Amino acid sequence: MKSLYEGYAAREKGNLTEALACFQMSLELEKESPIAAFEVAQFYEQGEIVEKDLEKAYKLYLQAGEG
Repeated sequence: MKSLYEGYAAREKGNLTEALACFQMSLELEKESPIAAFEVAQFYEQGEIVEKDLEKAYKLYLQAGEG
């Protein structure tokens, strides 16, 4: 199981693909995780590893803010 901490470690090492996978897995497992929602939103806002999608980023930021 991938965790937020593994995501942070992967990002620290420059492995953004692994970091995103960890954050997305955390978001799927913990639907109410504001931290995971925020981390995934950043990827969509910046267009890193995924296609830039400001609408999706906005929704994830809202989810993070509600958590």
